[in-house]
Amino acid sequence: MEGVLELLAYGLRSDGIEVTCDLPADLPPVTGDADQLHQVLANLLTNARQALERQAPPRHIRIAAWPEGAMLALSVADSGPGIPAAIRGRIFDPFFTTKPTGMGTGIGLAVSRGIAAAHGGALDLVPGSAVGAQFILRLPVARGGMVAAGAAPGAGGG
Repeated sequence: MEGVLELLAYGLRSDGIEVTCDLPADLPPVTGDADQLHQVLANLLTNARQALERQAPPRHIRIAAWPEGAMLALSVADSGPGIPAAIRGRIFDPFFTTKPTGMGTGIGLAVSRGIAAAHGGALDLVPGSAVGAQFILRLPVARGGMVAAGAAPGAGGG
């Protein structure tokens, strides 16, 4: 998450978006392809930023993570307009987009959900968010002896 925030920090700041993180230092590591997981997190943050572009200040994104049994849960929530109930069931469909022509391909959430599933996890929209949208990415916690996402081979990241 730190790498994604570094990558997107300038755009978030220039759009006047405040980002708060609740990422405890003692979170368990996950096993996976760091580049693919980076893509999922970047997509979630980019979508949140885009949802806030036309929103009046204050603009806010909250990132939080916590252990959830054998999974690690990571939430990305924004204070944007939210996702209308009529389309919530379609947002993970390939090529479905609410963005103007030329602004989105409609594959970001579909690909992200596929990456999460390929890692033994899930990506879901939290239903009924009062304000904005909230997505939760769940990934299996690394088992002993396995290399965690982003860890160098031989670093004992599991």
